[in-house]
Amino acid sequence: MRFMAPVFVVCTFLFASCAKEEVMTFDDQISVAQDFKVDAATNDTFYRVYMPTAFTPNDDGRNDVYIIYGTGWETEGFEMRVFSREGNLVYNTDDAYRSFDGRTQSHSDLNAQQVYTVDVLITDTTGEQHHYNYKIAALF
Repeated sequence: MRFMAPVFVVCTFLFASCAKEEVMTFDDQISVAQDFKVDAATNDTFYRVYMPTAFTPNDDGRNDVYIIYGTGWETEGFEMRVFSREGNLVYNTDDAYRSFDGRTQSHSDLNAQQVYTVDVLITDTTGEQHHYNYKIAALF
């Protein structure tokens, strides 16, 4: 994995450019924000989350949906909300396995290419809540 920014401390974002085979099916041009926690006693990473910074909902079979993934977190403590650039809620889920496909919830038309704001709440296996608010791009 090639890092494009220096690594600072645990629980900060790292921006990485990932090859397809390394991180699910994301194209090697899609950056992925990563957060993690390390057990101080064992030095093992027990929480990790990956949040792509873009997706391409053009039905070409590559990066067509936006999904957050990782390890060490509870699916019951998950919530993701996606807002348009105007601040309108376009997607909301508490199912960690559901993805955003670029369509406003309950509509079949694909939204125009734009930058969205994603607001995510994740509860790790120790019960600690993690809140993320960041921008993603829908590129065609």
